[in-house]
Amino acid sequence: MPRNPWGQFKARTHEVILAEQKAIALLNEHLGKSIEEAVEYGGVLYIEGSECHTTGPYHGDRATPTVKIHQYDPNCGCPTGTKPIGYWHTHPRLSGAGQALVWDHFEGPDVDIAVDYSLHGYIGAVDGRLIWYDWTEKKEHTLNGVLRNTTD
Repeated sequence: MPRNPWGQFKARTHEVILAEQKAIALLNEHLGKSIEEAVEYGGVLYIEGSECHTTGPYHGDRATPTVKIHQYDPNCGCPTGTKPIGYWHTHPRLSGAGQALVWDHFEGPDVDIAVDYSLHGYIGAVDGRLIWYDWTEKKEHTLNGVLRNTTD
């Protein structure tokens, strides 16, 4: 795989590389709008044939600093016959709902979704970082490069 602005791919399988590429594209598309609106966006990544697609994108609201990606639905909300492989979402705020928010790494529900549903997780952080959670290693990685975090 050729080098790209994100540096060396962390993923070890072709399907996870596809998911990583799709997550980067989706987060670049939605992070700026997410920050502007102060709501999280996200979805479940799935493999269909030789391509990676997403459910949603779903979005939360200003009152609750979260987004429901429907991972609890059959096949994680993905079409029948496809393979859920990851999920992506934005962390557009430093605080919300009267509290400081964890915006720069995986914890609590973010980790639970990854581990409970065997999904690699991708966060687009407010500062433009892309953070990847490898559920097989139960380990977080910050990828090189910067996501577009404006709507310009």
